[in-house]
Amino acid sequence: MDRMHIEITGMPKPEGDEPDEIRQAWVGEVLPAKMSFPGVFEVDAMDAIDILEFSSPEAAGHWKKEKKPGDVFIFTWLCCEVVAAPDYKRVPSIP
Repeated sequence: MDRMHIEITGMPKPEGDEPDEIRQAWVGEVLPAKMSFPGVFEVDAMDAIDILEFSSPEAAGHWKKEKKPGDVFIFTWLCCEVVAAPDYKRVPSIP
């Protein structure tokens, strides 16, 4: 399936042990995704954590301990919507 972008619009209370503030840090983030089933989106965990790092280093730090390369996050239509690709402006790295 083609890649798309989703914006996280809310986080219904899922089963799991993550603190609410860690889960809520995703709200407002735009993530590259692919649809695995109708209404179910997979997001590469490492890509998502890199994006989350800018707005919530604490939440990103939590997920870095929980996820490894190759893992995915699963988001459903209950918490996100498909959006146009963001126009990211990259900041040049400083040597």
